[in-house]
Amino acid sequence: MNQKLYELALDLHQNLEEHPSVLLLKEYEKAMLKDSTVKALIEQYDALQEEINSLLESCDLENKAVKAKCSTLYKLKYVLDNEPLVKRYNKQYNLVNKMYKNITEELTNAVGIKKEIKCLLKDE
Repeated sequence: MNQKLYELALDLHQNLEEHPSVLLLKEYEKAMLKDSTVKALIEQYDALQEEINSLLESCDLENKAVKAKCSTLYKLKYVLDNEPLVKRYNKQYNLVNKMYKNITEELTNAVGIKKEIKCLLKDE
């Protein structure tokens, strides 16, 4: 890889890691994961996902037990997403994600890469 391009990419990465929006996201994540309520909800959510995945190894989605656990998972996710610390984190995450998306679009436009690359099949 071109050394100059590598240095530019490294510089961009470092600047992004030090961006106030990214630093705030990391701060919100730490606060969220330190909260005992949020931590317990995340652990319950992860455990329930594992149970569902295990069930799906031997059952299909129409199985009563799977449906019941999926319903519980949905409700748990709703509760988790409505925790104030999680809401704050998700809002900041969306801002950072939008920033990254804009940067990606700018970079791909600058080097002439089309956003959608289509695979054309040869006529046989």
